[in-house]
Amino acid sequence: MKFPDHFRCPISLEVMEDPVTISTGVTYERSSIERWVHGYKKKTCPATMQPIETAEMTPNHTLKRLISAWRNENPSRDCEVDGKGKNRAEDMLLGVLREMDRSPFKVNWVRKIRAMVESGDDDLKMEFKKVGGIEALVEIMVQILDDGSGFGLFRAAEEAVGLIDRVPVFDFEEGIIEVLMGTECVNSLSILLRRGGGEARVSAISIFSKISRFDRCNWKLMVEKQGIDFFKSLFEIVSDEFSTTAGRRALDLLTEIFSVSKKSRVKAVESGGIFTLVEILPDSGGSRCEKILRLLKFLCECSDGRMALADHGMGIAAVAKTMRNVSPAATRAAVKILWL
Repeated sequence: MKFPDHFRCPISLEVMEDPVTISTGVTYERSSIERWVHGYKKKTCPATMQPIETAEMTPNHTLKRLISAWRNENPSRDCEVDGKGKNRAEDMLLGVLREMDRSPFKVNWVRKIRAMVESGDDDLKMEFKKVGGIEALVEIMVQILDDGSGFGLFRAAEEAVGLIDRVPVFDFEEGIIEVLMGTECVNSLSILLRRGGGEARVSAISIFSKISRFDRCNWKLMVEKQGIDFFKSLFEIVSDEFSTTAGRRALDLLTEIFSVSKKSRVKAVESGGIFTLVEILPDSGGSRCEKILRLLKFLCECSDGRMALADHGMGIAAVAKTMRNVSPAATRAAVKILWL
């Protein structure tokens, strides 16, 4: 005997202690669905993907009594099944990954898996990686490299990159790192940088930042493969005044890249990076101004960068103006740029 499936929360996959039913008619463990709705600010049912019309949650007393009665009648089975929780989670994840692979409607399955993993604990995220979840999501992402891929597949890729971003990856997980650093994965991330929605772009930048921290990351090689379009996308995000989170992440990523790859600075100058940074510098203050000046310093360490700054009508003046009323760090950076 085992616990009936309807005793388990669709999110955590654990037997429910405090079952509540939401407007779509699906019952969840209260803590899991509250985290989904209030913590992650989601407005769709993770099991059905239907809109949640009201935040009201109705206690399912009948189901709670049934679970309690089952526990009382099967105390030994209760302990045994709970001890197999990880196996249960693994089987469930493998099942939904297989369904996702077979289904032509990838986006619905990616959303369902994302709901399960994001609302689960760290153990569930580890199980997701163990069963090949990251590799399965990357397979969906790289399909957007095909010119014939449609809007539905692109939306699935956006959901996939969001989930990958939320699953921690460690240096010792060599297989996953190899997949994330693969040419097709990097190319699909670059496409999401250019054409993705706000959340997808933030996630793509975040994954690039994770990649840059791996010991085997070779930005020199990656820059050669991506060309200037990669930097054009990042600078476009930096200059987008409506995408503040993505812009901040893009500045940080550019700093990471320039600090380890001199060749990347040349490519960034060719992409028009100096022009973009000078244009947004006058309206930037505080830490954002400091980050922009640091990037300008990196770019001006190559001759093409210094020439581009000098050729911009407001380049020298914009940098000089930051020497006053910003911060000591900004002043030091501006002096270094002008000294170059």
